[in-house]
Amino acid sequence: MSGINKFFLIGRLGQTPTRMETKKGGVFCRLSIAINEGAGNDESRRKTNWFSVHVFGHQAELALQYLNKGREVCVEGHFDNAPTEALDASGKKLWRTWFRADRVTFLGSASGSREVSMDELPTFEEVEHSETTAHA
Repeated sequence: MSGINKFFLIGRLGQTPTRMETKKGGVFCRLSIAINEGAGNDESRRKTNWFSVHVFGHQAELALQYLNKGREVCVEGHFDNAPTEALDASGKKLWRTWFRADRVTFLGSASGSREVSMDELPTFEEVEHSETTAHA
């Protein structure tokens, strides 16, 4: 039996994503997502958890174009492990687990900004066509 490596997060962006590049020149960005736990007006019973999620390729391009601080998002993805440069006390490499997005869905709108309707977002075909013509 194979295992399951999947997560779903629904929360608000703590900052506007910034464009970054991999060593091979691929585009990615990091989403800082806040998820509030607890209910009511009692601040002592409310808690905010922060998650850092990496988004790559076409999903990153769309996130960079349309997402801003405060925007609500749903992220579906999986966990990835990678070695770090750091070593533990016995000299073994330490590993880091991070969140990697497979799909980012834009929900609602950021406070104070105009909500982007799904009709305004480019279709996959439009994006593919613009990328093809840009490289021709």
